[in-house]
Amino acid sequence: MRRSPLAALLMAGTAWTPAAFAQQEPQSTLTATISERFEYDSNYQLDDPSAGDTYFADTIFAMDYLQETEDRILGLGFDVGLRALWEADEDFDWQVASPSGAYLLYEDEGPHLAFDADVSARTRQVENDDDDIEDDIDDTLENLGDAREIRYDADVGFEIGPDAPMSYGMRFLGTDIDYEDNEGGLTPRQTVEGQAFLTARINPVLSAALFGSYFRYSADNNAETEVDIAEGDIGIIYEPSEVLEITAGVGYADREREDFGEQTESDSGIVLRGNVNYILPDFTINADGRYTTAAPDPRFSFNLRTNYALQRSQLFARVYNRYTGAASGGANEVRVTGAAFGVVHEINDISRVRLDLGYAHQENLDDDDDPDIDRTNLTASYFHDLTERITAEVGYGYTRRQDDPDDATSHRLFVEIGRTFETGL
Repeated sequence: MRRSPLAALLMAGTAWTPAAFAQQEPQSTLTATISERFEYDSNYQLDDPSAGDTYFADTIFAMDYLQETEDRILGLGFDVGLRALWEADEDFDWQVASPSGAYLLYEDEGPHLAFDADVSARTRQVENDDDDIEDDIDDTLENLGDAREIRYDADVGFEIGPDAPMSYGMRFLGTDIDYEDNEGGLTPRQTVEGQAFLTARINPVLSAALFGSYFRYSADNNAETEVDIAEGDIGIIYEPSEVLEITAGVGYADREREDFGEQTESDSGIVLRGNVNYILPDFTINADGRYTTAAPDPRFSFNLRTNYALQRSQLFARVYNRYTGAASGGANEVRVTGAAFGVVHEINDISRVRLDLGYAHQENLDDDDDPDIDRTNLTASYFHDLTERITAEVGYGYTRRQDDPDDATSHRLFVEIGRTFETGL
């Protein structure tokens, strides 16, 4: 989903009581954007061989509402559109623009209670969206054809006593993925996770922490695959300043998998985890890692993000390794490892360029005979502000997906123009 700048505001705090909200003058902003995008794609479905040239035009309308006080944020919005599609070897068709969706976010933090929620819904053509270096969606690299994905995500949590010597809280995370026009037999799947934690301050810079979680993955495949993971650990939180926080923990996990209603895997073992958050005005690092032996083979997952602001440029980088369920192949477990780099450079006050590079490698953990998948993405764009509210973008995109024996490439040319309206309420 095309997310608004509201996502960057999630780090802000808010006060929980209605009385506190009444004492603060809320600032409300309503933003609407209308855009038109024209694109040429030499291989719309990343087939080998390509079916031919495809053209489409997206008309998008987006609206975002933001209300904030000194310590509370409420945001909601949607983007929806219509796609006129001239696909190779297919009749002309009208579709919902890809992606389209809606979101709601809320964050409220006071000395006694903190609460935050972020829920979203998204629909998209599963193979044809550009990879985004800032996107947390755990997509796999398979060629999923013409299917349209419908996805719902929720992230809701609270903490009691965030400023007290001892605090505790819970968090719920859930994802539901389904498909329309599912001629390729793709696998709808759901994940649900509940987390609980307790922290106790030892001194001004050091705290002890207890953490527990329960995770369930279920797939609507023939085997009705289910994976359950229960975990508990103890750790420390080191926070020497407002800009640096380091967390480390050690614990134990139990993992079970069922297929056709029978247990097919049962593993338990240690868990080691760590997090680092380093935030300065012009440089940030966010990193987390997890190593466990509670799996058929030891697993190490991690996600490292960093950005660096120069005088007229902004640099972004990401490296990750994750384990997830594949959409095809009967919901086999796969490992996806990747790296991405992006740069935005301000040419002058009204124009800028952006370059995004990404590479990812996917390995099937349940089927050694299934070939690995490699995917490379490149997108280069030039932006020009025609007026204070009207911006044009012209760009080129390249994608290559290698899935032995298939080796498909796509070249894209696009132009987009958008008009933004903003008003205070």
